[in-house]
Amino acid sequence: MVFVKWGMRNLTHSMCFRSGCRSLCSDAALEAISKASEDKVLYNYPSFSGAFSALFAHLFHTRHNLPCHILPFSSVPFLALRVEDLCIGGLETCYLLDFLPPKEFLFKLSHQSKCKVIGFDHRKAVLRHIPSPSECPEKVVINVNLEKSSSSVVYEYFASKLEDTKVSSGVVPSLVDSKEKGLVELMLKYIEDGDLR
Repeated sequence: MVFVKWGMRNLTHSMCFRSGCRSLCSDAALEAISKASEDKVLYNYPSFSGAFSALFAHLFHTRHNLPCHILPFSSVPFLALRVEDLCIGGLETCYLLDFLPPKEFLFKLSHQSKCKVIGFDHRKAVLRHIPSPSECPEKVVINVNLEKSSSSVVYEYFASKLEDTKVSSGVVPSLVDSKEKGLVELMLKYIEDGDLR
């Protein structure tokens, strides 16, 4: 088993997909992204694990009535985001779900921003690209678990974070309804079987 988790530093962003000179985002979308100051959730696209990870982030933010901007992230070079596309003021947290960019990207992003970056991945190949704990900036947290899919780890992360929340009514909130928890866990097992082959 290999499980890696350590802190790194800051990150902030606004996002755009570019292809040469052409942008794959409309000007209106870019403007909305640049003005957004809430939490950002970037998920691996196209990926079931990435999409369901984004769903769990959405459910967490919805349960807390927190604003959150969820965006797909493609690792295809001509579609990939640049650090400059992601840096905006007022951003508090950026989640990287089911992917971790190269450490140069993380360092540049953390250097140019002021938010916390939390990344999740499950692929062995990512281990050679992530920085060692001694290299990591303070506000970057990397979660790599080779024994579970990213969506399972993200589900556990947000479920735990939600359960740690104190509610005035005394009722412990849940990420998913109890009657649907079994279905969600079955779906996560299905994704995990495909991801970890």
